[in-house]
Parts: sequence; C-alpha cells; structure tokens
Amino acid sequence: NAKHYASVLKAHAQRRSAAGAKKAVALLSEMEQRHFDATIIADDNALRTKSGYVVETKDVAKPDLVCYAITIDAFANSRLPEASVVALRLLEAVETKFSNGDESMKPNARLYTAAILSLVHSPYIEEVGEDENFHNRRPQNNAKRAWGILERMKESDVKPNSFSYNYVINCCASQQNRDAQDKKEAFSIAVKAFQELRAATALEPDDSCIIDPYHPDSFTYAFMLKCCNNLLGEGNLHMKVASQTFKACCSAGYLNDAVLDRLWNGVSPDQFFDLVDVGAERVSIERHSREC
Repeated sequence: NAKHYASVLKAHAQRRSAAGAKKAVALLSEMEQRHFDATIIADDNALRTKSGYVVETKDVAKPDLVCYAITIDAFANSRLPEASVVALRLLEAVETKFSNGDESMKPNARLYTAAILSLVHSPYIEEVGEDENFHNRRPQNNAKRAWGILERMKESDVKPNSFSYNYVINCCASQQNRDAQDKKEAFSIAVKAFQELRAATALEPDDSCIIDPYHPDSFTYAFMLKCCNNLLGEGNLHMKVASQTFKACCSAGYLNDAVLDRLWNGVSPDQFFDLVDVGAERVSIERHSREC
C-alpha cells in the first residue's frame, strides 16, 4: 500500500542523487498507474461480476501527499538539470488533485518549499524540443519563479516558514550569471523576502523563535550576504547592505562561520575586521541587556 511505497521512496530520496530521484519518480508513476487500473476494475461492474474480483481500498496504492513530498524532495536535492521542471510539475499535479476535490491532497509548506529548493539547485527551463537539451537552453528567471511559488503558498492559505524564505533568498543569490536587470530584480526580491520574514517575526511573541520556525536564522543572513556578493557590484550600496545585514545578524545572535565566510568574500580585509569588531561589541551589548 501507500505506506510501503513511501518507505521505498524515502530510501531513494535519501541517496540525494540523480539515480535516486529518477527511481523515486518511476515508483510514484507506478503507484499512479496501479491506483488508476484498480479504480477502473472497481468501477467496471461487468468485469467485477465476471471475475468476482473486488478491489479493497487498502489494496489501492493511491499516492498520498507524503509520497509526492518525498519525490519532490528527491529532485530538489538531485542536482539534475531538469530537477526544477519535474518538481514543479509534481507540485502542479498535487494542486490539481486538490482543486478537483481531493481534500487529502491539499499542498503543504513542505511541498512548496521543496519546489523552491529545486530552483536553487537547477535552472527552470521552458519546453525543450527533440533536438535540444537542458544544457543548451538559457534558464528562466528563477528568482521571480521562486517568489511566485511563495505567493501561491500564501494564496492557498499555506504559511511559509523560514526554509521557504531562505530558499527564495538563496535562489536570488544564484542569479549571479544573469544580466544587470535580472540581478537588480533578483536583489529586490531577496530584500522583499528578507523584510517580510523579519516583519512576520515582529508580530510573533518574544519566544517565537522557539515555538515557530518563522524567523530569520543564520542561513537567512548568510544567504543575504551571498546576494550582496553575487548581485551587487563593489561600491557603497554593497558595503551598506552587507554592513546592515551583518549587524542585524549579530544582534539576533546568529553569527557563525558561514556568515563570516560570506562577509569575508564580499568586503576588503580592513572592512571585514572593522565590522567584526563592531559586531562583537553589539553582541556583548545585546547579551548584557538580556541578562539585565
């Protein structure tokens, strides 16, 4: 049944490889076909009467939300060039099932977030002809597409979490090889995602970071610094945004090696040490105020 299939799907997904993702989607297709065939048999009175065969609900391998989530996860982590195309098609399949009346297939944050992650690791490319391949096609603007998925989440009354926003920001940072206009749009989306996540945190109780994963974390700040490095050229704006991001990170208590590495890669050594000194002082002040 679906639980047995889900266990095998999970094993394929845990390989975090192209082969694992391909086996996962093949197995999901097998489940869909088996469920479709069983439904036809169950609904065909003549065939059922002639054979005496009755399909029990427990024997129908209907893929559930967990099976789709595992398969989308598998592609999100596969690094296949077509991973985002497959992941978004699977998400759309779930949305279609739900819109057609299957209440058990209401998309959740895990599905939407995994779809966004697939855009970080693989470019989304439109339809490919028989004589073309993914490597020779220019990918679409993944930053816009990632933000679009986030908007779909909210429209579907699914609350994004920190992972959702973090992957949108990281997706924006991955636009470094795009033209100037694409970089500008990607940075604007990253800032919007960052501000929206921080604003949502401000609406939560003081202990929201403990009870709800809906707040900036070390990845949020590291990805924002990555955006500065990849999308902003050297200059005052780069330094201003990097400085503000780093100071906010220190104030929030999320300074770690990943954040320091991103900062080091984006500013001069003198600027780095000046900011680290300010950050250390800020952390000390914040810690003292909490203790008081």
